[in-house]
Amino acid sequence: MKKLTLVTSIILFGLLVVFLGFIYISNPIVMNGSYSTYEDMSGEKDIVIHFYNEGISRVLLKEVLINKRVNSKVELGVSYDTLQIVQSGTDNNLIVFGELDKEYVDPKITSEEILGIINKKEMTPIHYGIRIKDYEEPIESITIKYKYLGFPVTKEIKLNIGQ
Repeated sequence: MKKLTLVTSIILFGLLVVFLGFIYISNPIVMNGSYSTYEDMSGEKDIVIHFYNEGISRVLLKEVLINKRVNSKVELGVSYDTLQIVQSGTDNNLIVFGELDKEYVDPKITSEEILGIINKKEMTPIHYGIRIKDYEEPIESITIKYKYLGFPVTKEIKLNIGQ
């Protein structure tokens, strides 16, 4: 009986280690390599860095560090039911910016599904971006802290914006 309990405990512990390893190795946040900039009449510049979630579950962004420093001017942008990417300075009311931890980032929608989703007009999130308001160049890295499958994860992405 003691051997059965020991074997069961070892198997459960092994499964837990594999599950936690999967979460930390998978890193579902992927930068798609594009960004958009906008400069208003007063000279303030915004940049939106586009990304998607290639994971199996939704992600909740908690904090974004710019060049390893906290920046209070960071927002999550979401485009709903539109093919337009997330960008500043547009009058498209289907692109919304808000606090990082108020909206989940759903797994990426396939290209085949997008037109059907747009036609339904159910306010389904399609594209995501991280907006840095009044950013200063250069941006060498961003560090994203988020929750994935209920666990905190941190991912640092090297960038060369404005160098």
